Amino acid sequence: MCHDSQVEPDSRQIPGQGHPRADAASLIPVQNAAVQRAIINVLIVEDSSLHAQLIGSLLQEISGIRLSQVTRVANLDQAQHHVDEPWSVVLCDLELPDSSGVDTIRRAVIMFADSPVVAMTSHADVGVDCIALGAQDFLSKSELSPSMLSRSVRYAMERHSLRARLLEISRHDSLTGLLNRRALIEESTTLFGVARRQSLGVAMLFIDVDSFKATNDEMGHRFGDLVLSIIGNRLRAASRESDLVARWGGDEFVVLGLVTDPGSLPNYVNRVRDELSFRVSSEHGDREITVSAGGVEAFGEDLTIDDLIHRSDQAMYADKSIAH
Repeated sequence: MCHDSQVEPDSRQIPGQGHPRADAASLIPVQNAAVQRAIINVLIVEDSSLHAQLIGSLLQEISGIRLSQVTRVANLDQAQHHVDEPWSVVLCDLELPDSSGVDTIRRAVIMFADSPVVAMTSHADVGVDCIALGAQDFLSKSELSPSMLSRSVRYAMERHSLRARLLEISRHDSLTGLLNRRALIEESTTLFGVARRQSLGVAMLFIDVDSFKATNDEMGHRFGDLVLSIIGNRLRAASRESDLVARWGGDEFVVLGLVTDPGSLPNYVNRVRDELSFRVSSEHGDREITVSAGGVEAFGEDLTIDDLIHRSDQAMYADKSIAH
């Protein structure tokens, strides 16, 4: 690494752009008339100003893209201040003043979870290790060229986009579009953390479609799928944007959210029950659809998804035992 080439943070520039650093990073708007090209923002995590300048120049030679902004930081500590920005790709050197080796990539991938990370290294033999840790690609500094950089940037962005789509698919029920059971369990941990930090309670609503097996047997599975899809749409519409709405499995649905108005749960349960009562018509006839629903609230307790599922499931069966 070229530690002796570093200059003061407020004087770093990419040659030919004339834009000095405005804060902890070099913000370099890049002029390009090809407005129809893909517009990308690039973060370079590189302590060598010479290498950063080279990468900035090579980026401008890539055809088919338009650089909106190139930002350079010298270490991961500075990079931390830019994690909330929409980076199309993060080019990260392995050897930095505050991190070294593949651990740099491990930290960068966690730090920039929503952006593809490309590892830059002078040792190509560690490239596979970087990819195993979550990098989308790696570049050998000794082989940097416009074509190599173009290939790596495009590949990283496409691979990251595909991974994001696959992750989205794996977390959602294919029929209703709601969260699936695994995603609800994962997301509940975050919601419980928010509840503890803000001293709020949580509420869970458990819903079961009445006589759904008989409906499937008599009307057919396509009809049953239509019923579940309608319930998913109506349940989402009846819930807050911050609520976790999931298909727990089969004909069972769950809503989990923060309690912002203590004591309002019974009214919400009644409203959802009414929203999920409807008639469906098909070539095989009509069917009245109803649901049973039970809700529970928990305040200042050791919150667990299993406990809330158990208690709300019991409340749902109590509701099922009485006529609506």
